[in-house]
Amino acid sequence: MRFAAIALWALLSACGSDTPPPDAAATAQTRKIERDGYAFEVGPVPAWVVAADIPPQWDADAPGAGDSRWRNWLFDRQADRRRGVRARYSDVAFEPVSAELVGDAGKYTIGFNPEYQRLVIHSAELRRDGAWSNRLDTGRITLARRETDFEADMATGVVSALIVFDDVRAGDVVRLRYSIVGENPVLGGSDSEVATFAWSDPILERRVRVLFDRDADVFEWRSPQIAPAQVARDGDAQEWKYVQRKIEGLHDEGGYPRWYSPYAQVRLAERRSWGEVATWAQSLYPQPQALPPDLELRLAQWRAIEPLDARVAAVLTAVQEDVRYFGVEIGDSTHKPAEPALTWTRRYGDCKDKARLLATLLQRLGVEAYPALVSSRNGKAIAQWPPGADAFDHVIVQVRLPDATLWLDPTQTLQRGPLRAIPVSELGVALPLAPGTKDLATVARPAQARDRIAVVERYAPAAAGREVVLTVRTDNEGTAADRARRDLKAQGREALQRRFVEYYRRRYGEVRETAALDVEDDEAANRFSTIERYTLVDPWESASPGERAIETWGDSLNQEVALPNTVERKTPLALRYPVEVEQRAELVVPEGWHWQGEDGESTLDDVAAEFTSRTETKSGEIVRTQLYRAKTPVVGVDDVAAHLRWRRQVHDSLGRRWRFALSPADADRERDRRLQGLLRGLIDENAGAAKRAKP
Repeated sequence: MRFAAIALWALLSACGSDTPPPDAAATAQTRKIERDGYAFEVGPVPAWVVAADIPPQWDADAPGAGDSRWRNWLFDRQADRRRGVRARYSDVAFEPVSAELVGDAGKYTIGFNPEYQRLVIHSAELRRDGAWSNRLDTGRITLARRETDFEADMATGVVSALIVFDDVRAGDVVRLRYSIVGENPVLGGSDSEVATFAWSDPILERRVRVLFDRDADVFEWRSPQIAPAQVARDGDAQEWKYVQRKIEGLHDEGGYPRWYSPYAQVRLAERRSWGEVATWAQSLYPQPQALPPDLELRLAQWRAIEPLDARVAAVLTAVQEDVRYFGVEIGDSTHKPAEPALTWTRRYGDCKDKARLLATLLQRLGVEAYPALVSSRNGKAIAQWPPGADAFDHVIVQVRLPDATLWLDPTQTLQRGPLRAIPVSELGVALPLAPGTKDLATVARPAQARDRIAVVERYAPAAAGREVVLTVRTDNEGTAADRARRDLKAQGREALQRRFVEYYRRRYGEVRETAALDVEDDEAANRFSTIERYTLVDPWESASPGERAIETWGDSLNQEVALPNTVERKTPLALRYPVEVEQRAELVVPEGWHWQGEDGESTLDDVAAEFTSRTETKSGEIVRTQLYRAKTPVVGVDDVAAHLRWRRQVHDSLGRRWRFALSPADADRERDRRLQGLLRGLIDENAGAAKRAKP
């Protein structure tokens, strides 16, 4: 639902306190309505709000005036941060131009957390044929705790207010005004105002207005395409205002680097340092209470493990896999972690719970370790933003060994191999909750980290028949091994084998499995291998008499060079990095057969990646090796077009048709088989004709 998503976005930074709103008169006029165990209020627009007008006509020169399925007439977001209060007002107006979208326009969802927020609905209106009508029917508003993140193992306590509009038609303008008052007290005022200045459909007018205390030192970050704010002081307020009109709908190209957003944004907050944010966060991670006896016993066992890297790895594995990931982020547990003893005893926790547990255990073993706040959604982009608690959405652990600094994620599972080769995602920066932290720290990928896949397909044709024995070995190393290991655990061996064999059936037709899927897991080296064995019943393609042909395909490389959903791009493109994929096809040449081709090598180079292909004959075999290697995690805008042309070239070269001239004896057998097939076809055809001619 396009506008419901906007309502949720408007909430994302709408955290406030239990302090009464600044407009006491408006509060006195509100009417509280309880429903289904929750409550919302109905009342007038607060006096501090500067109301916007909706024009009678959509501007003829504005985007959406012609061919448009949906039009956003107004997005107005205003916030009052004076005296430490948080009150946020939204005014949204939209029009379903297409009748197919009337269903979306007829309902609107607002999320809020009743533990510390109040929802006040001011009005719900509809304009048809130039006339506005009141559509606020409080009896049709339902409140329910819809845990939209529950499938992602997260319970947040957010309540959804569903507002239903009757009799909405294409061309109607629906308008809703509401406020959310209150802030999560655990944030301690360390939040920002965030406003986005584009959406998937055209916007006629986007307004943002934020009130600070008159003498507040305001930190502003804005995308370069947004005009500077209009700043004014009046009475006790410092006003920051942005107005942008006639905004085109944004096509989401996808495939962005973590740190990049195509949506122009403004972020405002009272100026503070990252050191102040770290001090706030450290208060949420006090000295832990006593640990349970069984965990003390485990600590004694871990303490005996040598060397130090193996000891740290053993603790990491226990926290990752003995404590499942599940978060109950209600009340102060949105940011305050549970006691390590509780997390261990109940055997579940979210990222901050597991990070605190891991750091506590390592500290008990004499290892310097601290929880570290990161942004899994925005990566290094947060370094530009106003420092604040709301910049982060994930917690990992910084481990300071005598000769290295490591970053470990206790929410991952089945990570194996050397401790110093275990990577985290491309997070860019982190805020370690260590004494004396003053700034963000760089999260560097370990130099030893690998992400490598090597596939060998070995084809052994039967000289006398048409069957081919195919053996496939796939070696995954580093991060690729972790992924493959998780895949096996999640799907099971039988389902995984079924998926593999179906792939070859799509390629070659009838396939018989000649052995169960074999798995080799070298956890110390973090190498995970699978071995598949099949018989291809008749994989040969049509060829000239006395010849056979078969095609191989570098499918393992295909995922790296497949074109993105949007090819004509104006934005950077992310690559999996660092990654190396090698696929080798080995074709055994039966005695007397002759391959009708030549050895050779080619290289296709690009600014972001490289690809080589080499074919050579040796000892009665033909071997074709294809290798892909990424050079950089991001393809810049100026290089995207050339890079995608390179991908097309690589993709077109992944397949190879192999033609063989048969030995005289095999050629005779092939000729006899074809003749028998032709004769059988003629006999069947004549029999059918005779049957049809029978009186």
